[in-house]
Amino acid sequence: MIDRKEGLANADSPTNLMWRLQNDFTKANKTVAAEEESEEASFTEITLDVKH
Repeated sequence: MIDRKEGLANADSPTNLMWRLQNDFTKANKTVAAEEESEEASFTEITLDVKH
């Protein structure tokens, strides 16, 4: 495992690495998606009847 200080010291672009470390939302998105699936209704099968 590499800590933040060592990673930044050896990165080609420390600025880009720091941005990615600070803005990594993949874990947060997975948690939110799992909560939404379990608590909210699913609206994937909606039929809309339009009368002319």
